[in-house]
Amino acid sequence: MPGFKIKYPLFILILLVGLVSFGQKFTATVNLNTVTVGQQFKLTYTLNTNGTNFRHAGFQDFQVLAGPHQQHGMQDINGVVTKSFSLTYVLAATKEGKFTIPAMVCTVDGKNVASNTVTIQVLGKTEAQKQLEKQHQEDVFIKLFVSNRNIYQGEQVVVTYKMYTRLDIVDISPDKMPAFNGFFSQEFNSKQYFNFQPENLNGVRYHSALIKQAVLSPQRSGELLIDAYTMDIMVQIRENRHPRSIQEQLFGTFKNEKMKLKSNVVKLNVKPLPSQGKPTSFKGSVGNYKLESSVDKQQVNTNDAINLKVDISGNGNLKLIKNPEFDFPPDFEVYDPKEKANISTTAGGVSGNKSFEYLIIPRHSGEFVIPSVEFSYFDPKTGSYNTLRTPEYPITVGKGSGDSEEGAVAMRSVRKKDVALLGRDIRYIKKGKANLMEAGSVFFGSRLFWLLIVIPLIVFAGLLVIRKRLREMQADVVGMRRKKAGKIASKHLATAKKHLEAGEQNEFYEEVFRSLHAYVGNKLNIPVSELDKDTIADALAQNQVDSDIIDSFKTILGECEMARYAPSAAMNEKELFDKASDVINKIEGGLK
Repeated sequence: MPGFKIKYPLFILILLVGLVSFGQKFTATVNLNTVTVGQQFKLTYTLNTNGTNFRHAGFQDFQVLAGPHQQHGMQDINGVVTKSFSLTYVLAATKEGKFTIPAMVCTVDGKNVASNTVTIQVLGKTEAQKQLEKQHQEDVFIKLFVSNRNIYQGEQVVVTYKMYTRLDIVDISPDKMPAFNGFFSQEFNSKQYFNFQPENLNGVRYHSALIKQAVLSPQRSGELLIDAYTMDIMVQIRENRHPRSIQEQLFGTFKNEKMKLKSNVVKLNVKPLPSQGKPTSFKGSVGNYKLESSVDKQQVNTNDAINLKVDISGNGNLKLIKNPEFDFPPDFEVYDPKEKANISTTAGGVSGNKSFEYLIIPRHSGEFVIPSVEFSYFDPKTGSYNTLRTPEYPITVGKGSGDSEEGAVAMRSVRKKDVALLGRDIRYIKKGKANLMEAGSVFFGSRLFWLLIVIPLIVFAGLLVIRKRLREMQADVVGMRRKKAGKIASKHLATAKKHLEAGEQNEFYEEVFRSLHAYVGNKLNIPVSELDKDTIADALAQNQVDSDIIDSFKTILGECEMARYAPSAAMNEKELFDKASDVINKIEGGLK
């Protein structure tokens, strides 16, 4: 009997465990098995335990209107607690036929568990449903407007998408703009929140809201289509059924219905630009423009900067305009132009101005001319080409103080050579009393005789050594410049540091710039007139200087140039000074 009491509860426990293990249920149910095209129904998957990794093959023949909505539940029946988890979808059939919704799979205790499949019979729409759907399409829709349907290639056209409704909208899911293939597009006035206002359209009163606007410029001629805009919305629709409560009797019955709206498509006739009268300077600009230019100075010294500014303003696709290409004199080093744009896009199109600022540094003295440059555009209003021109700017370049730096060492050597030749070619006239000796005095073999013989020999030998050394030094002017390059650069940097401490910005940048130029010019024997960024970079590369050091040198040089004439764009002075010292030290160490 005792043994029976022990085994009987054990048997019940094993039985319960077995029931639990085999009691896992994963079911799929629908509230309607037969629907019409477009009719909504609910699909619910329910699992009576905890599960993970729920996955589904998809609803290829149905449109998902909502979901999945998750719900957790718990029941206590006679002391036994059971858990449940459900996923609910709201679907709508898209076509007639008999369709099977595949099973959903999840993971329970490391094993895959699959639900049952569900079969749905989809019938065609009734005439009443078709009439109601047509009515809904007239009650809420998206309309595309264009400012002009007959335009030239490159001409601007403003497109506007607006929503019109006579229904209450519950939810809106905006879509992104169409691709606008064949157009250059600039979107503007895009709305995240829609402000509906009363509006009459074709004699019918609606509430309308602006959805999207864009300015388009066709990039080719011919017939081009502006694509439709699509959007999903949820609207509230009155139901035609018997009221179930006093509230429904008073206010009626409504349901939320999801709709996909699609605007109309507009075809544009794009005319090609005429070939007759097209100037050679035409680069594709279409619109109406003005051209202005200016230089800040026309009389400078070598290595001083000139700022040339060109401004293009007007109405058209300014963003596509490139910088004018001047034919600058080869004696000018010209930096890449600094571009600024102030452009606005409105319902009137794209307008504003675009400016290009050129930093020009003349490297040789003389009389030069910055030539005129042309800007041509096509005006679609007149149907003709127009050409604008900047004036010519004569530039007088004097010899700057920086030209003497490279030849300082060589000049000192040449002067020493001239002095040596002068001392050797001209005998000086002796003045005063001459030292006379009595006739017959014995000089040969005396101590003075031997001193006069030996001392000149010693002096002559010393002079030969000195002369040889001087000739070597005079011949090796390049070596002398190379040897003194670091010292000259350090001298400039020391002066720059004093200006930095005194808060003299312009003088500081000037000295840092001179230290870089003087160092490279002396170290690599490059004349000042040829010291531009490309020449410096090529010379350093030929001497196997690391590319990172070369890039750093060019960056610092450019910063100095810009800081001298555009201080607001400069980097921190202390940082610039440290970088200049560091890069000179690195080059000095690499070239020794």
